[in-house]
Formats: sequence, structure tokens, C-alpha cells
Amino acid sequence: MTRVRVVVIAGLGALLLAVPQTAQAQGSAGDISGGYRLIHGADETFSVGWYADVLGNITDSFGVVGDVAGHYKSVDETENIGGVQVNVSGNLRIHTFMGGARLTWRRNPRITPFVQALVGLAHGSAEFEGSATVGGRTITVDESETFSEFAADLGGGVNIRATDSMSVRVAGSWFRVVEEDAENAFRFSLGVVFPF
Repeated sequence: MTRVRVVVIAGLGALLLAVPQTAQAQGSAGDISGGYRLIHGADETFSVGWYADVLGNITDSFGVVGDVAGHYKSVDETENIGGVQVNVSGNLRIHTFMGGARLTWRRNPRITPFVQALVGLAHGSAEFEGSATVGGRTITVDESETFSEFAADLGGGVNIRATDSMSVRVAGSWFRVVEEDAENAFRFSLGVVFPF
């Protein structure tokens, strides 16, 4: 956990050092974006998801960003274990609430790449129901659990201008919930961006 914090702090420091000391003329005060987000880990893929973020520009190339997202997965499985049919269904949810810094290159007005470092909270929940029939008797199980853990997200993307008032975003990032048994994951985002 300490190593991740050092990496995140070093990354944010590198971004701050890359920022020019004087602000250039900005095209906008910031932007708001929203759209689809997928998360893929070693064992699970949450293909249903969304994100929304807000960027406030401090200079032409550096800004502060807030990001919220939701990832969802349903499970419905039937297995035969030792001659007993077991039915399991469940719902998994992960919501993230993150903030950080974004560095943007604005040399081409139509294509605007960026990198960002975010830290914050990941809140997950799982609800499972299961049943099995043994000797004419049905046994049911109903379980739920939640967690809230520190999370980090490092990545970037590109905004491609479609009109004067809208761009399309394609982005990807490395994502990790910082807990003992956590694994690295990849997040992919596709959305629209509106400057303000």
C-alpha cells in the first residue's frame, strides 16, 4: 500500500513539474464528459458501466479532474456438484469516486491527447442467492457483502473534436483497488466531451 502511494505522489509531482509557471490563453475553463466504461481484471470483466468527469483548467495544459463511475455484472450459474444441482445468481457492483490531475497537449485543435493520475475511493458490493435440492429438501443461501477501499487510476486518452461544441473521447487506464488480495485491472472509456 505504501509503494502505491509513493508512485501516485511521484506521478502527481512529475505532472506538476511539467506545468508551465505562467498560464497560456485557454480555449475553455474546462469540460464535462460522460459515457461508457468497461473494467477488465484477471478474473472478471464488468462490461456494463458508465463514467462522468469534470475538468477545471488551471493553465492551458494542466487541470484538476473529478471522476465518478459505476461498473455492474450479473451472475447466473447452475452446476452439478456430486449429483446435486446448485443454482447461484448474484449482482456485483463497483462505484468509484476519484480526483486528481490531468496534463493535456493542445497543439492540434482537432486531436487533444491527455494523461491523468487519479486517486480516491472504490466502493463495491456483492449480493448472491443460491439454492440446492438434496433428498427432496431445498436449501437456500442469501449472502451480501460490501467494501470501501483506497483506489488509484493512471492512464490517458484522446479527445477528437467532432464539432465546435463537442468531442469524442477514447481513453484507457491502469486501475487498482489497494487491498491485500487486489489485482490490477484495465479500464476502457468511450464518451462525449463538452467544453464550458
